[in-house]
Amino acid sequence: YSGRGEKGKKAASSNTGSLAGQDEAYEVAFRQSGVLRARSFGEALGMIKAFSCQPLMQGNRVALLTNAGGSGILATDACEESSLKVASLGDETKKRLQEKLPAHVSLSNPVDILGDAKADRYQLATREILADQGVNGLLVLLAPQAATDPLRVAEVLAREAGTAKPILACFMGYDKVKDAVDLLQSSGIPNYEDPEYAVTALEGMYRYGEWKKRPPGVLKEFSVDDGAVQKILDTSKERGYLEIGGFDALKVIEACGIPVVKSYLARDEEDALRIGELLEAPLVMKVESPQILHKSEVGGVKVGINKEEITSCFRDMLQRVGKTVGKDRIRGILIQPMVGDGKEVLIGISHDDVFGHMVRFGLGGKYVEVYKDTSVRVAPLTSEEAKEMIDETKYISKLLRGARGEATSDIALVEELLLRLSHLTTHFPQIKEVEANPLVVWKEGGVAIDARLRFQQAERSSYGSP
Repeated sequence: YSGRGEKGKKAASSNTGSLAGQDEAYEVAFRQSGVLRARSFGEALGMIKAFSCQPLMQGNRVALLTNAGGSGILATDACEESSLKVASLGDETKKRLQEKLPAHVSLSNPVDILGDAKADRYQLATREILADQGVNGLLVLLAPQAATDPLRVAEVLAREAGTAKPILACFMGYDKVKDAVDLLQSSGIPNYEDPEYAVTALEGMYRYGEWKKRPPGVLKEFSVDDGAVQKILDTSKERGYLEIGGFDALKVIEACGIPVVKSYLARDEEDALRIGELLEAPLVMKVESPQILHKSEVGGVKVGINKEEITSCFRDMLQRVGKTVGKDRIRGILIQPMVGDGKEVLIGISHDDVFGHMVRFGLGGKYVEVYKDTSVRVAPLTSEEAKEMIDETKYISKLLRGARGEATSDIALVEELLLRLSHLTTHFPQIKEVEANPLVVWKEGGVAIDARLRFQQAERSSYGSP
């Protein structure tokens, strides 16, 4: 986890441990590849110990067995802060334990077998818990007590080792439990001095087990109108453009199969009137300028325009926005029909210096930077990864699935468009970034309303004069 903060990145850049990309890119790439990331050297060693001698977790339900309430609480807290769940023991398991253990033993998880627990009590509880189908792993905690012999307990656990479920131990007490710890570790049961490290190791075993069970996914091939894209890219290169937006960007993503709203670029008032006859009112008019990232903030977007208002709106927008960026920096006015209500999402591509193209999905519209509800994957994207990206988002995934009784949106379309956008970068690696925002998704179908592209290299950072 080193080099995450800004100062940490700067320090790392001065030696061979340099992390040359954003931390998010590393996190995503590791998760896709099944790489587990430790927050400290101690956590890393703890996971190595567990992986070297215990089977993987086949689920996230952990049982905690302890002779002291405090250590059980620490382990429970650690589980709740992780992706693990504290398992609920089955009724049959509880019944058998009640018949054989003292009445005051707590059978809720953690299972507290009390401070006077001897080795036989640990053995009985361990066997019954491991036999429970609702338990995927066991953490045995021991605090030195007058009646508890750590070495005898270790001998009992050593005999139980080798099951299909992982057993980890947390024998606390340093010198008082040294012989017991040596026996545990020689028997293939790793011991941890801190319950949190033990839980982290179990979580790592669960996460890696889940990664191994994932279906491989499919890298789908899509047709791309290479000629149409290349023409726009060539023109952009000739003019030294670093970035294109609006009309040209929509044409590029349309060429790779992403549906876009009908869009026309009006250079003058006559153009605007002619385009108005081709489209059904009400209309949307947007200024086209490389100097403006957020058009609405400078009065560069007008909605609900009827055909009688086209000329005055064109003239007014050109005048108002021209004062901000200069009329010579305005390519024209983009005219589109208004789109029916739907869910606004963002699909996009960014570029990392280490891992290359990254696919991004999330909540779209003008609040994208406010809520930051997004998910990311390293390209190329598989079909399974596209599904995962949608599921990972906090808000937009729920909205697409029909929150508050609304109809479910066309999630299959979103998955396909993420794959198509990912595929575009394999055809045209010189495209550094792509953003389609918003992409309006309906019950069936959807369209991109706006888009932007950036290129890997350019001579200057604007459209230039049209």
